[in-house]
Amino acid sequence: MAGRSELLAAASTWNKADEDIELTNKRIHGGVSEEKLTERADRFILTIFNTFPYVHVGPSATIMEIGSGTGYLMEAMNRLSTRLAEKAPPRKIIGLDIAEHMLAKAKKRLGGVPPYEFVHYDGLRPPIEDNSIDLIYSCAALQHVPKLYVYNLFFEIRRMLKPNGFSVIHLSSFRQIPKREILGKTWRLEISNQIKKRSVHWMHYYNKEELDIVLSSGTGFGHVDVREDHAVWLCVSKTPLSLGEGTSLSLGDGANPFS
Repeated sequence: MAGRSELLAAASTWNKADEDIELTNKRIHGGVSEEKLTERADRFILTIFNTFPYVHVGPSATIMEIGSGTGYLMEAMNRLSTRLAEKAPPRKIIGLDIAEHMLAKAKKRLGGVPPYEFVHYDGLRPPIEDNSIDLIYSCAALQHVPKLYVYNLFFEIRRMLKPNGFSVIHLSSFRQIPKREILGKTWRLEISNQIKKRSVHWMHYYNKEELDIVLSSGTGFGHVDVREDHAVWLCVSKTPLSLGEGTSLSLGDGANPFS
């Protein structure tokens, strides 16, 4: 589609039709074993609820993951949210992705049975009804998407969330750049990859001040809670939220499943 060349170039590395699931997981997760992928997925989901303890998943909730990959976080969300919601399982966990071949792999891996559903979209407007989702989350995915499309997605998240729903997003912080320079993943190479539209994992970075302004003044969320350390975690809701004492947590070392 015209006007989406950068988005499609960024997504191309995730959308390999001719790979089996095992090879895809090794490639996109740096060779991490299946056992470790399950452990890391659990840590991501626990970080959501530990960092923002006022986020609750009620009985029969509809939950959506943006950039669901091969489905490990969907499994973890089903497993852990059921426990956190007093054993009331979510009614539906939707995996939303621009990469149709990744969705096919996730569906095959999870069996395509409830509570899991899979939705392909064009990277602009998810085919999801307004005011229909209780919790939208995304971890280690949107940092690979060109920023304008992420900013557009914030509007879509606001549209899809129920009035009392929440969205929790994990992004990369600018503070990661010095570490990546040491590892040889230089800023110059990152810029070159994107200019030349190479099929590799593009990286985009954020900070707290930027997201506070974009999400509140720009997107119009009533509640915006952004935490930044070696990563950025944000929680938003349409409705202003009055936080009681004890709900403001700092991001410690345990908040980064990649550490």
